[in-house]
Amino acid sequence: MSINEYSLSELIGGGRRRAKIQKTKIDWCDYTWNCASGCLNNCPYCYARKIALRFPSVYPNGFEPTFYPARYSKSLPKKPSIIFVNSMFDIFTDSSYKYYPDLPPHTIATQHVIGLIFDKAKKNKQHFFLALSKLPFPYWFNIPKPKNFWIGYSLTKESEDIDRTDLRKFDFISAEPLDIDLLFKRLKEIIKPRPNIVQHKRWVIIGCQTNPIVIDTDRKAILKLYEQLKKADIPLFIKNPLREKLDVDITEYPREILNHLKRR
Repeated sequence: MSINEYSLSELIGGGRRRAKIQKTKIDWCDYTWNCASGCLNNCPYCYARKIALRFPSVYPNGFEPTFYPARYSKSLPKKPSIIFVNSMFDIFTDSSYKYYPDLPPHTIATQHVIGLIFDKAKKNKQHFFLALSKLPFPYWFNIPKPKNFWIGYSLTKESEDIDRTDLRKFDFISAEPLDIDLLFKRLKEIIKPRPNIVQHKRWVIIGCQTNPIVIDTDRKAILKLYEQLKKADIPLFIKNPLREKLDVDITEYPREILNHLKRR
């Protein structure tokens, strides 16, 4: 992702100027809804940190994890849509201690924010909500997840350095920036379900680093990946500019999401 994928109104919409969440240029979803910002993973290519530091009036605490009640309260569209919950923060990073100073740090604060997000998803059943994390599922995570909410794992070199997590606990995989060797290395985990875990991987999203654009793969490797995922009935979505640069027009969505939104 890049700064160019956001309009200024989308960034500023903290509740004072805008009452509704804004459309996004991120090509695999319809809207972004960030009730928090900030992350502690410290990835060198992070677009979100650049945005937060570029717009201090929107993100007064820089890239420190921060919860914004006004942004949480923004109304959602009526039309069934795919809503990316956390393009500006990690869903498992503490994102509320700035607003709830009396809460114990980290686990309790993060649980509280996730609980609020899940509650809003339950009340807006027409939409499908997606969130991402580079972190493993926390030991304390026992909050019932709404049926219209998926949590994906951001598979990158940095996430592997943090902790090698069990991919089967996540609903989908996002590899951006794409490390094709790492993705192939862990592909068996993505494709093969484990007997004691009911949920299966339902989607793989890949994209290249942007600003500057770095593509560390080729068309042949992408097509090989696509063939293996297709055999396992797992849809693949290739983000731009990777899609255009390699001339591979693959933008598939999971049936579960399309059926929920009543799209073909």
